[in-house]
Amino acid sequence: MKLTKSQLNQIIQEELEAIINEKSVSKSQQRFMGMVHKCKETGDCASEEVRKAAKSMKAKDAEDFASTKHKGLPEKKKKPKGKK
Repeated sequence: MKLTKSQLNQIIQEELEAIINEKSVSKSQQRFMGMVHKCKETGDCASEEVRKAAKSMKAKDAEDFASTKHKGLPEKKKKPKGKK
């Protein structure tokens, strides 16, 4: 399948928007990312797990996830059926 230049640009733009618009998928993930964001800013990490996550992420990415609104998010992300 050959793509035209405009089709390729549209696909690239859509992928970039998906990456840029990072949002938490659950309240628990949003809270965790809030702790990661605080750890990145102040160096005050709540646990070793938070420290590891903060070390592996850019500050902007942690802020994007942490700034997701709680409204409409599930407490935890449901696992797809058939997965354990």
